[in-house]
Amino acid sequence: ASNVSLATANTPAVGTLTGTYKADIRNAASTPFYTLSDPPGYPSTATSWTPMFDNTAGAANGVWTLALTDDGNGDIGSLTNWSIKFDYVVGVQSSQATWSPATFLWLDQATLIPYVAGTQHDTVFTRPTPAGVYTYNVTVNSIAPPSSATVTTPMAGGNGNNMVFFNLQNTTGTNYTLKSVSTNSFSSGTVPTVNLWMKTTAPIAGNPGSISTGNGWNIVGTASNVAVTANTLNQVIANMNVSIPAGANYGVGLEFIGAIVPAYTNGTGAIQTYSNNGINIITDGNVGWGGPVAPGPPANNPRNFNGAMTLTAPASGVCTSPARVVTVTVNNPIVITSQPVNATVCTDKVATFSVTVTGTSPNYQWQESTNGGTTFTNITNGGVYSGATTSTLTITNPPVSMSGNLYRVVIAGAAPCGNVTSLNRILTVNPLPTVLIVASPYQNLYPGLTTTINATSSPAAATYTWFRNGAVVAGATTGSYVVDIDHLGTYRVRVIDVNGCVNTSNAITIGDSLSGRVFIYPNPTGGIFQVRYNPIRNAVTPFGLNIRDAIGKLVLSQQYTLGVPYAPMFVNLSNYSTGVYWVEVVDIDGQRLAMGRVEIVK
Repeated sequence: ASNVSLATANTPAVGTLTGTYKADIRNAASTPFYTLSDPPGYPSTATSWTPMFDNTAGAANGVWTLALTDDGNGDIGSLTNWSIKFDYVVGVQSSQATWSPATFLWLDQATLIPYVAGTQHDTVFTRPTPAGVYTYNVTVNSIAPPSSATVTTPMAGGNGNNMVFFNLQNTTGTNYTLKSVSTNSFSSGTVPTVNLWMKTTAPIAGNPGSISTGNGWNIVGTASNVAVTANTLNQVIANMNVSIPAGANYGVGLEFIGAIVPAYTNGTGAIQTYSNNGINIITDGNVGWGGPVAPGPPANNPRNFNGAMTLTAPASGVCTSPARVVTVTVNNPIVITSQPVNATVCTDKVATFSVTVTGTSPNYQWQESTNGGTTFTNITNGGVYSGATTSTLTITNPPVSMSGNLYRVVIAGAAPCGNVTSLNRILTVNPLPTVLIVASPYQNLYPGLTTTINATSSPAAATYTWFRNGAVVAGATTGSYVVDIDHLGTYRVRVIDVNGCVNTSNAITIGDSLSGRVFIYPNPTGGIFQVRYNPIRNAVTPFGLNIRDAIGKLVLSQQYTLGVPYAPMFVNLSNYSTGVYWVEVVDIDGQRLAMGRVEIVK
């Protein structure tokens, strides 16, 4: 805001002062004995108008206050009124915009009215396809003040007729537009209807004849209840837009319908031409006629038009602005073409949720709900999660506690396209089965004994795979496995449960039983049998067999390489006679470790 102290530019006078004043500061140097002070409470912020002219810093903006002071003694007089006049200049006026190229441009948002190349419209609508960057050039043309021509017929008044006829001629090379008609009136009052008739096929050259559309005449302007004053130039029709092309010469008839009539001028019999800027009103001679209302025809000549016609023409000297480039970037909205699907996994596996989309520059954010979809929170990478901002969310080794969680992805497209959210999908996490194996009734065997290893699984098993000493046991596919002395070792079973989850049981070792016995079977035998012997712990390992008959005669001595307890030592006495034979187990030095007997029956 600027407070300006004002003083007169002239010597103060007694009485009321009026006029234009300037901002000033009086002091003792310019006015002896007096110093002009700011009015109380209104310190001046400018000593002249100049600081307030520059509005680049907004100096003219704000609230203006006018305060007065004088350099005399005492306070006298009153400020009765004041005003500040602002003169401003508008930039060069211009036409509406012209756009190029015209491709994908419309005049309506519904894209029903295409933009025509070269036409002028400040607002256009565009919907280019496909997605991409499109550039348009827009220009405007300067608009100079239009040319105008007001042709007046300065003729003395006479009498009056309801219609007065004359010619209107355009001798320029520019199309003009007739805007208004004025006329002298023979009397004052209100004219119910004023019509302007025009014949564009030919000028008047003699009696115009019947005034009707069938005779080439048309009403080009009309007005109702027009107030006129006698002996005055009255504008009777305004706001017309009647084209008067370059070189045209048209017949014109002004008609008052009612008691009041236009005042005409008596002619001399010679054609009269009145001009302004190349526009002529031609009357008198055989052109100026007067008569009754249409269709007439007029009979009085010469009766000359006493009035004025105002016309305008387009401006000349048009300049075209530099093109402003308007860039339109078209982005395809995000469309989900493949929704994520529910995922079911075991706790030691990997679950994924994936989405497929089309659209420009999609950005993904996966979200999780732990309360049935009431609320969702953004997922960040880390822990079990990866790919939280990609099209595929990966969950590695999820705990069972995550079972039932819901997942969705919010896909943001390039502006101004909106976000799209996928459907909610559920994660089901199944635990690994708990698998236990036990042996019954034995865990340690000797020849002739068997035991069964039984497996239990929770959840229930769908398939079993047995392992002995780390190798798959061929053919063992049920929940139990029978073991004899020839299958000692460490056993496990791998289970795939009904949910497809896999786990392996505890380990059970089926070992040998410590015994000093010699096991011979079959016994009795036809001659072929096997001998098994497992020495008591820390005893010497057997190395061979000595077979003797009933009287102690050695009939067979045989050595073996034994790798496991109770390993079979096969004997063939099928060529020997029936009887009882002694089987002696010896060590590597031939020392007896144990004795047994076998009966051969033929």
